[in-house]
This record gives sequence, structure tokens and C-alpha cells, in this order.
Amino acid sequence: MEQVYNNNEIGGGSSTTTLPTSKQATIASELSKKILTNFGCDKRIPNDTAEAVSEVLRMFVIEARARASIEAECDLEGAMDEECDDNNATSTMVSIRADHITKI
Repeated sequence: MEQVYNNNEIGGGSSTTTLPTSKQATIASELSKKILTNFGCDKRIPNDTAEAVSEVLRMFVIEARARASIEAECDLEGAMDEECDDNNATSTMVSIRADHITKI
């Protein structure tokens, strides 16, 4: 079973992001603790705080990916408009590049 995130629900756009519910992507609490420590938090970080930070980071990554995919789709549509050739069938799969991420 898959869980579908509509971009309208997570920040805009018309495409969807699909994640499997059985193996939903997560960010380890240990990584969240290291990130907080690197940004100057020298106090002890409780496990529930680390889990909350992990969830916020997970949501941030999903949102960034959704917005970058919209940028990639816009670039693809622009390139297709420039070609004006209906004979070339292109795949609907869009690759997200670093410049798409920096535009968000």
C-alpha cells in the first residue's frame, strides 16, 4: 500500500509524491542529535526532541523534493515548447538537478 502526498497539501503544485507506507523514509534520531549539536546546542537532547526534529527534517525533505520536481517539470515544459516537435515522445519521468533545488 502506498501513501500519496498531494503537493497542494504540502505546499503547492499539482503533482504528487508517493511514498510506501511500509518502509516510509525516516531520518535517524542520532543524526538529528548530531545536527543540533553542530548548530551550537551543547545541552543534552532528549529522545523525544530528536524524534520531533527528525520528523520536521523529513517533512522539509519531502517539501523540497516536491518543489524541485515542479521546477524540473517547468524546465522540461519550456524545453518542449522551444522544440515545437510533436514527433518526439519524451518520458514523463523528470530528473531533478541541483539547480532545481537552488531555485526553491
